[in-house]
Amino acid sequence: MGQKRTREYVREVLTRHREALMASPGAVGVGVGKQSPDDEEYIIVVYVATEPPEDPEPVAVEDVPLVYRVTGPIDLQPGKGGPP
Repeated sequence: MGQKRTREYVREVLTRHREALMASPGAVGVGVGKQSPDDEEYIIVVYVATEPPEDPEPVAVEDVPLVYRVTGPIDLQPGKGGPP
């Protein structure tokens, strides 16, 4: 891995790949996070409505690891970025 996975770098990678990641089966959101609070480097989190396949693809974009987390469906509330 050449580039250190700072929050800013991972945000740039996420911006370039957001559309494709949101097209992943069951994806309801994406964001930047950490594997654990003690980690120094950041990852991309793909939030999914249901349990992903055992070996979801892709596992990384531009050397930034992806972690799939089950949140269930996400409904936007009126006035909070969702429909009025």
